[in-house]
Amino acid sequence: MFINKSLIKMLIYVLCMSFLTAALWAHDEGHESPGTLPPVGPHGGNYAKMERHFAEVRVSGNRVTVYILEPDVKYVAEDAIDVGLVMELPGQPRRNLSLQKVGEGYVANVDIPRTARRVLFHVSCSLDGNPESGTVQYEPRN
Repeated sequence: MFINKSLIKMLIYVLCMSFLTAALWAHDEGHESPGTLPPVGPHGGNYAKMERHFAEVRVSGNRVTVYILEPDVKYVAEDAIDVGLVMELPGQPRRNLSLQKVGEGYVANVDIPRTARRVLFHVSCSLDGNPESGTVQYEPRN
């Protein structure tokens, strides 16, 4: 059997160049990695993952606003229902907060003591008939 060595070398060269070219095209620095999430939510609040969606909590004065976000953390989930919020301060019992729908969010009045270093907000809702829940940690700046 006759094997042409120069033909084999050329095939190896073409194969190696194909792998190199594929690797260069696959590495795209122009786009954000899908696993990278922004440090704050789109409304400037802290957020946490629920089962599939995200809960964003934004505290401003004596008002807390909850947003239920889509899995991409960019948009509000319009189909969220039965949104609930429980506030937990260290050493105190949990308090259910009464929410009212205002614009894209759900708003409640809160009284966070000045001495509080950490507040946990337990968010629950239902999306497409599936219950979801998560806990957002908020650290007041005193």
